Amino acid sequence: MKYLLKLDLDDRFNYNTLMNTLTSLVVMYRLLRIKAERFRIYISSSKKGYHLEILIVSPKELSDLEIVLLQSILGDDPRRCIHNYYRVLKNKPYNVLFNTKGNKRRIYDKKLSKLLTELYNVMINFSDKLYEKKKKELYEALG
Repeated sequence: MKYLLKLDLDDRFNYNTLMNTLTSLVVMYRLLRIKAERFRIYISSSKKGYHLEILIVSPKELSDLEIVLLQSILGDDPRRCIHNYYRVLKNKPYNVLFNTKGNKRRIYDKKLSKLLTELYNVMINFSDKLYEKKKKELYEALG
């Protein structure tokens, strides 16, 4: 089954945060067989907001609470996680993200999204040489 995880990273958007997220995803894959299929990074037009969408494939159906838990483990904003948890308990729509306020837009970062997908695939396939190369590319892409 496919699910879309949505992470609000804003002030935590950096190399270490993304590497922690990727490492957690690799552990999820090895232990739970939940695999990331696609990454999409969106940057607000003000360049202050960063959102990460991760399309995952799970061998079993996941509950709404499990989705909120996975997003929390992967580094979603803690306050957003608490709000999502509360919304799930109250049977309200819970995975709210990317609301457009006024004329603010989000910009899809295709290059960085592709790089994350490539690095994740290298990590789950145990390729040391490519891993170091892709890690360096991600570090350089983030400036």
